[in-house]
Amino acid sequence: MRIRFKKICLLILILVILMFNTVYGVEYESFYSFNITNSPDNYITFNIDGNTLTIDGKILVPKNQNYAMIKINNSKEVVDLNSNKEFTYKYNLSSLTSDIVELELYFSNTKYGTYQGIINGKDIVLLNQNNKWKFISNKMVYQNNNNIKEGWINPVNCLHSDFESELKDLVNNIIKGAKSDYEKAYLIHNWVSENIYYNLDYYYNQLTEDIVYDTISVIKERTTVCEGYANLTNDLMRIAGIPSIKVTGYALGMSTNGAWNESTEKISDSNHAWNEVFIDGKWIMIDTTWDSGNDYTDNKFNYGGLRFPRYFDTSLEYFSNSHKILSRPYATLTNTPANWAIKEVSVALSKNLIPYTIQSKYSNNITRLEFCEAIVNMVEEKTNSSIEKIIAQNSLIINYEKFKDTKDINVLFANTLGIVNGKCEYFDTKGFITRQEAAAMLQRTAKALGMDVNIENNLTYNDSTSIANWAVDAVNFVSNVRDKENNKALMNGMQDNTFSPKNYYTRQQAIITIVRLFNSL
Repeated sequence: MRIRFKKICLLILILVILMFNTVYGVEYESFYSFNITNSPDNYITFNIDGNTLTIDGKILVPKNQNYAMIKINNSKEVVDLNSNKEFTYKYNLSSLTSDIVELELYFSNTKYGTYQGIINGKDIVLLNQNNKWKFISNKMVYQNNNNIKEGWINPVNCLHSDFESELKDLVNNIIKGAKSDYEKAYLIHNWVSENIYYNLDYYYNQLTEDIVYDTISVIKERTTVCEGYANLTNDLMRIAGIPSIKVTGYALGMSTNGAWNESTEKISDSNHAWNEVFIDGKWIMIDTTWDSGNDYTDNKFNYGGLRFPRYFDTSLEYFSNSHKILSRPYATLTNTPANWAIKEVSVALSKNLIPYTIQSKYSNNITRLEFCEAIVNMVEEKTNSSIEKIIAQNSLIINYEKFKDTKDINVLFANTLGIVNGKCEYFDTKGFITRQEAAAMLQRTAKALGMDVNIENNLTYNDSTSIANWAVDAVNFVSNVRDKENNKALMNGMQDNTFSPKNYYTRQQAIITIVRLFNSL
């Protein structure tokens, strides 16, 4: 009897291991909290604190949802959404008898009506290990996605669309009323998901002659597969002025069992396409195919509407449960800004503040000519005018013979505005800029654009006495004036509370201070 009992226990253990490996492969990544999306209006967050699981959510799409149903193993509970369509649910994990559980989440507008699935089994799985509960995800897929997402993509390269003139009216209608690029992207994502139908006739029967992928045809036919969804999304985003790329990879869709295993976690062939869009200095992931409830079957359009947009601004943790990234166009791990600079460099690029000439070799010292090109470009963007118009409107006189070593219009224009000076009869275009020189140029730029540059605070840097007398006011200015978007000073000191006035200024430092000045004006 004892031997039989041991065999049964061994069999159960083997089945648990097989189930675990089927879902997660060999290794897993663990989390104690994560979001489904980062959207402020449609989100679901999960947190484990000891044995307490807390789920918070806000559901504005689909509309008129009033109830959430949470299923954990065989138990289920219905929770009311409040007037803001928010809910909170707590669950005692110590009541569970299994060490591996799947979580499901559904919504409905009526308590006893039909519930729409938002999170299905295998999407979110909890593991109890050494009496500690955690969320788990396939480690190989998560790390693959995290590593590929680190690739630098210049958003300037991702704006062109071949269909801008034909589709401009459509895009303007879709994004009407949007107050930010984030809202524009959200509206475009929802429009594509709600108006395009996934062609199941093609999927099941491989009727290649009936499928279309290009944007114009997809809009006309209203039916396609993931590649068509991604192409359409890509073009509409770019027409709206939002940098966008089409990403390819492997997804656990209808052709799979919905779980990662030792084979699929290593796969290098793509079966799916989706998008990333550049907003507020970062690339966010969206999948309009997977958020669409529509399908085209037996030559009929079956409207399922827009699902909860869990694949708009999706978190990497949740995304990695079903998507493996294989290719991000334009991405590079070389010739990129430093980690501390990436976000603000990206913001500067998104605002068109950085000339192409310094969109590389970000750690190089910036030259005097390059700084002039960047600062003049910023002046043009801030005034929404060109050099020529500013000269004409203000009756400025450019001295083209000012310097013997250059007749560059950016240098001469900056000199006319009082932003830069020469060195005797020369400008020294290839010379580098020190930090105190950069501070002076930024202060003069602010003054030229009408800002009050008089700051009364005293400098508190450990090396304040090393700052040249002519630069003291400028360093004081850049140390106290702040970017209105992130509340950072135009220029900061070093970690040892020094300003290092005679150190050279790099391209990425210049880019960051220029975008901060732009935001402070």
